[in-house]
Amino acid sequence: LDGVIHSAGVLRDGLAQTKSAEDVSAVLGPKVAGVAALDAATAALPLSAFVLFSSTASALGNVGQTDYAAANAFLDAFGAWREAEVASGRRSGRTRVVNWPLWAEGGMQVSGSVLERMHRGAGLIPLPSVAGLAVLDAVVGGDATQVVVVHGESTRLRRLLKREALPAAQKTPAPVTTIAPAVAVNTETLEASDLGVRAELYILRLLSDALKLPVERL
Repeated sequence: LDGVIHSAGVLRDGLAQTKSAEDVSAVLGPKVAGVAALDAATAALPLSAFVLFSSTASALGNVGQTDYAAANAFLDAFGAWREAEVASGRRSGRTRVVNWPLWAEGGMQVSGSVLERMHRGAGLIPLPSVAGLAVLDAVVGGDATQVVVVHGESTRLRRLLKREALPAAQKTPAPVTTIAPAVAVNTETLEASDLGVRAELYILRLLSDALKLPVERL
């Protein structure tokens, strides 16, 4: 056996309040129990690579995918743990975690309305298989343990990533501007021209009042 690619996944999309324990278990199983079983079965083998297919859901979040985001976040953390095991000599082979966006082809597909919302909201476009395989080849042969992949309109995607991602090694909190109770955003996103951020926060406050839910849960 030269290497392992863990690409299993199950979707049971829906709001967290409506999810059953069975749905959550179905989503967590392939990622959490699956990667643990693969690692246990190959721990002593001289692998060249151990590749985990995660999702942008764990890096950026996605409506209706609380359990799916959590399952993939486990893969992200597992990849970091396994790479540390490689460094200590207890595992072999490069560990690579790829946080994939939606692929244009393959087993996980969404409706046309969801595709439209993805593009309208963030400029995301499903990743063609040819491009995805080229990315996979580059990631497996590269130096980074974990890579987040997005595909679409570059300017809008850069704004999305700037808004959502903070450096992992950041020592002190970035300056924030409080917009509503329990809601804080990076002041860099509140430029006068950035009406999208302001509108989003305003709508969140309206929804919070109407649904009687804290803003941070929306």
